Amino acid sequence: MFNYNKIVILDIEGNSVKATNELKITQFSAIIIENGKQREVNYFNRNVNLIPPVVQKITHLSISKLKKEGMTQRRMIDKIYEDIHDADIIYAYGYQFDKKIIRLMFDKYGYQSKLTWVDVQGLVKERLKLNFLKLSRVADYLGFEETHFHDSLIDCHAILYILEYLDATNPMNSNEVLNK
Repeated sequence: MFNYNKIVILDIEGNSVKATNELKITQFSAIIIENGKQREVNYFNRNVNLIPPVVQKITHLSISKLKKEGMTQRRMIDKIYEDIHDADIIYAYGYQFDKKIIRLMFDKYGYQSKLTWVDVQGLVKERLKLNFLKLSRVADYLGFEETHFHDSLIDCHAILYILEYLDATNPMNSNEVLNK
């Protein structure tokens, strides 16, 4: 797709729709492509004690699921750092929320990292000039067949699908992408 040693495509769900100091990551997922090999990570935070009903409805996450399948917040942030700190480039869709919460969590636990982010939503806006930019609508429009958006891992697959579509129809070079 692109000429990088390590690409990370990530998505985060949180227990709020705003990235604030009180926000906790409920789910972190990433597709990591390193030296041509692809792997997935999908982490849940068991230290979340409140998910507002509106967020539960959107993400389909519950406290019981997080308690059952999750790890401590500290362990999750350690693993996220291990997964992304040395990425050549990080792709996210509408990346302001993801970027801010990663920065807040890394600062909280003393991690320093200079990350290079690309907003895939910005690429879609510039390249496709659609009347809509919501991830689920764009992915559906391009032929991605999934209905359970706001599951971070599914959203990562949708982002990868969009990137592959954009690259196939008009290949992106590294200078174009990094200037976003």
